[in-house]
Amino acid sequence: RTRREVRAQQGMAKSGIVAGGFLLTQALALHLQSVEADGSGSHLASLRRIAAGLVAYFGAACRVIDIDQPRADAWRSFTVAQKRRVWIGGPRKPDAGDEADPTLWKVLDRPISASEINHRLDVLRCALARAHKVRDPLTGHSTLPFPPDIAPVFEPRRTPTPMPEAELAARLETAAPWTAEAAMLARLFGCRLTEAVGVELRHMDPQARCLRFLGSETKSGRDEPLYGGRDGWA
Repeated sequence: RTRREVRAQQGMAKSGIVAGGFLLTQALALHLQSVEADGSGSHLASLRRIAAGLVAYFGAACRVIDIDQPRADAWRSFTVAQKRRVWIGGPRKPDAGDEADPTLWKVLDRPISASEINHRLDVLRCALARAHKVRDPLTGHSTLPFPPDIAPVFEPRRTPTPMPEAELAARLETAAPWTAEAAMLARLFGCRLTEAVGVELRHMDPQARCLRFLGSETKSGRDEPLYGGRDGWA
């Protein structure tokens, strides 16, 4: 009992969490750990980039209790105002060390999409929700009793207009053969870019008359069958 009382007076739990000192970096680490088992490599890399941006904005020493509603609203406004960046560092994919190098990126004169904004907002929302479930070692209460409300931005639901057949045919007449084949795979099967240019015979399922991609080959990280109908299979 005495040991427990001394530990409580020090505000230190077995986990090493100091009372009132639960950091945003700790909350982000818990969130990343929770999705490591199910998330794909590209998804985890995206989460890490967003987490690094949050730490850069709020500071490495920021406690979760310091992120009140005004600060959360200010970060939301900052995120909505961000411009789209394009990688210009060559054929290799960017890594964590490339994020802060402005010479490797080109900033376009248009904002990031609503889905990308919501993706960034969701990372902070989930991290603070994790902090809400952690108990303060001194009081036994939540380390973040009242998480701020981080509302998503409105994302319009719209159906894309397909390119007319005549226009597609005219474009493909002057395109390279692999470009024409990839375009037809994308149109008929709904293949993404990396899927359309990487289709091999092993992806073909003659019995189901579809293309099957493994989770390691898809953006979602899940096995996906793609159906293209009679024209697609032909």
